[in-house]
Amino acid sequence: LQRTDGKPAGVLVAAPPKSVLSILHEEFAKNPEAIFIEVGGIKSELLHEVEAFSELARNFVSVHPMAGREKSGPESARADLFDSRAWIISKTSKTGDEARKIAKTIGELLGSSIYEMSGNEHDETIATISHLPQILSSALGAALLSSNSESLNLAGQGLRDVSRLADSDAELWSELLVGNTGPLVPKLAEVINRLSALQAGLVSKDQDAIKSFLLEGRKG
Repeated sequence: LQRTDGKPAGVLVAAPPKSVLSILHEEFAKNPEAIFIEVGGIKSELLHEVEAFSELARNFVSVHPMAGREKSGPESARADLFDSRAWIISKTSKTGDEARKIAKTIGELLGSSIYEMSGNEHDETIATISHLPQILSSALGAALLSSNSESLNLAGQGLRDVSRLADSDAELWSELLVGNTGPLVPKLAEVINRLSALQAGLVSKDQDAIKSFLLEGRKG
């Protein structure tokens, strides 16, 4: 976006988490009056860091469109990617109304559903609805390494659905997971405990324990 004088009215930053802060500082030095919108998968630490720079914090807002795919690059683009998907807006305590309104308008123009939450709420939520599924899909994908291709060719949609996310970018996802360890580790521990209990039930042929595992999953 440009103003009438040719300078940027808005700067959109879509970069790996470890690069975002340095890019923001670089762009802010060149365009101190612009609105800065960051698009990324983890929020709380970044918002805390931006808070330390009042001028940037006033013109800064962070968004997270819940519309990612395991494929990357322009050849994987889809016109309906954002339709009816969540568009999460997180802001600093100093974020001005203009920055928030612009972020909301962009989400609405893309056909997304707008949600607003703090950085901590965002990261807690994302650990459950995004990061855990990625970890479980990757674990299943790795377990398939010992299977032969003939057996895998017999797979129906169930295996394909659960393992789809395992094809995601490992470099990006390792950054996201490291950046959200606080909320993620306890949730992962719960999953591990449930799987360990299932393993014990299978070894002892305890059908009640196995049934309980499946019923709790169905209830969830």
